[in-house]
Amino acid sequence: MQAGRFDSELASVGTNCIYTVKEFLPDGTPVYEKKALPSGGTYRLNGGKIFAMDLKSPLAKGAENAVYAPDGKRLWGYPTDHPSVSGLWLPPWSPGYVTNQFAVIGHETARAGDLGEYVVVHANNGQWNIWTVDGFLAGHILFHTQDKRSRGFGPPESARGTRLDGLSGGQEHFHGFFTQSEKEGSAYIIAGGNYMSILEVKGMDRFKRTRGEIKVTPEDIQRVRVWESNQTRKEILSSIPVIECRRPSVQPRINGKRDENEWPEPSAKIDDVSFTMTYDANNLYLSFSGVKLLKNSGTEFQRYFKTGACLDVQIGTDPKADPARQHPAAGDLRLLMTFAQEKPRVVLYQPVNAAAKPDEAWETFTAVAGKTRFDRVVLLEKAQLAASTDEYGNMFIEASIPIKELGLKITPDLRLKMDWGVLVSRDGNQVQTRTYWTNKMANGTSDESFESRLEPHLWGFVRFPSGTPGSKNAPGPDHVPDKGGDILDILER
Repeated sequence: MQAGRFDSELASVGTNCIYTVKEFLPDGTPVYEKKALPSGGTYRLNGGKIFAMDLKSPLAKGAENAVYAPDGKRLWGYPTDHPSVSGLWLPPWSPGYVTNQFAVIGHETARAGDLGEYVVVHANNGQWNIWTVDGFLAGHILFHTQDKRSRGFGPPESARGTRLDGLSGGQEHFHGFFTQSEKEGSAYIIAGGNYMSILEVKGMDRFKRTRGEIKVTPEDIQRVRVWESNQTRKEILSSIPVIECRRPSVQPRINGKRDENEWPEPSAKIDDVSFTMTYDANNLYLSFSGVKLLKNSGTEFQRYFKTGACLDVQIGTDPKADPARQHPAAGDLRLLMTFAQEKPRVVLYQPVNAAAKPDEAWETFTAVAGKTRFDRVVLLEKAQLAASTDEYGNMFIEASIPIKELGLKITPDLRLKMDWGVLVSRDGNQVQTRTYWTNKMANGTSDESFESRLEPHLWGFVRFPSGTPGSKNAPGPDHVPDKGGDILDILER
């Protein structure tokens, strides 16, 4: 049974258990007994609370740091990613993004200030984080190696009193230690990689907590979304994301099975889900693999994106529309696919459709996001959707959508704006996470108006090259469409 760090009473937490000292032998040897814990964990805090590191989150996809009460009640959680060593690759630094944690390397209570009881955790990205027992990522002692403020250890000798701000532990700094002196309560770390260093940590007594009311207005939120939108657009500019949609060599049969030569290699991927598009004269064909659940309890097809798991494809069918448009135009649409009440459903959303019937319109409103309106939201009765699940619980889903229903006219080398995403639900009743190929802002799950809205300026592109896979007209596997050309010019407008 693997156990973690010993606490001040020589107890050590294992997997859903804790080893505590039952007695000491005359020579001082501790005798341990194993006790069950109602929760998983890493380290015992004061009062019997358990600090858990990289534990599977009960509320969202992925892992988290958390603290549990002695009775097993979860008191708080904070998302984490990429536990421990991930080879030479590291996720990029971002404020508040916690990755690659190793272990608890210190547990103390601040003698002054408002920090209170806390633990220090080191990571393979060089960052040593400070966690309060009531759930705050209070700061870091050493910096992420990719943080622009960070620097490595050295020189090997420094005079006493030298400031060492911005140090990073670097990668594969597997050992380290944080402590407070018993007499003065001064904080120290032992670290260094190539240098054995004992360094004093200043400022642990200067943490302050604030209390009061913070008022966030809809105008504040809109300003933040504009800023985030501009940042996301810059990221899209740097990558020029393009999916290629070719005619298939074998027309897909929508039976939920991946028949031989039926589908080309995936065009794009989000986490474990792969996506492919093909087409013929009558249909647009879509396939998704690696989906864990596509269950939806909803009874209102307009709101399936709130009531369970869905697959989402967003596309602008008008090649003449401004590719830098901030708001939906005629031809922009959304295809939402799911199994609602165990029945296949494909919903078409069109924000702008002058020919729509009055009873096809749908809108939603929230105080924060305001109103989002669609001229037409309908079930596509002629669309087909089928799925199968393998022995590991991975679903393969394929769909055919009549091109005529979309107002789509495919011509050789047509280029359109598009995006696609995955709405994840663990129970088929509500959405836990939303993740999209290019629109990284589309990740909230608490505002219906925002979640339904189309943002074409944050989409990537789809191209329809001439020829089928393997034909002399088809681009090769290393082909990068319009590299340095017109797509980049469009995005930079």
